[in-house]
Amino acid sequence: MTEGGASRVDRAVEALGRIKGLRPEVWERRDTRGRLDVLQEAENALAAAQGRAPEARVISHEAGPDDYGYYDGEANSISIGSYSLAHDYVREVVDTLAHESRHAYQQWAVNQPTLHDEGAEVAAWRKNMENYTMYEDDPVRYAEQPVEVDARRYARVIADRLYGGIA
Repeated sequence: MTEGGASRVDRAVEALGRIKGLRPEVWERRDTRGRLDVLQEAENALAAAQGRAPEARVISHEAGPDDYGYYDGEANSISIGSYSLAHDYVREVVDTLAHESRHAYQQWAVNQPTLHDEGAEVAAWRKNMENYTMYEDDPVRYAEQPVEVDARRYARVIADRLYGGIA
């Protein structure tokens, strides 16, 4: 979200704002399949705004209330936890989608170094990806990793600007 990043965020928020299914009153009426379809549309919009392709496939996995989602770089998929998909407010689910979409962007930037304006940031992501710490192994170290800090910040800005907040 450095030079060039602000315009990517602006484009992302603008594109997501045009997706009717992300409006809370519309989201509430959709079933799980309909919500996944909307999230795929949102991921396609995020990928376009981020300047990356191909878009990640949005799927769901069986999960409890504390398992929001993950990005699988090998499969190029974003999986949203079934509990979150069925029960969480749209803002929380969009935050998760944006977070995981940012991981897709980070991987794309590491593989396409000219995509991201900050070479040092890409280098930090690359190093982090080579030595990634899982939450289960060390929750504090996990949270402090460059890819996680960046993804949380990106997701928070997207959700706050889309649904109202401090960003």
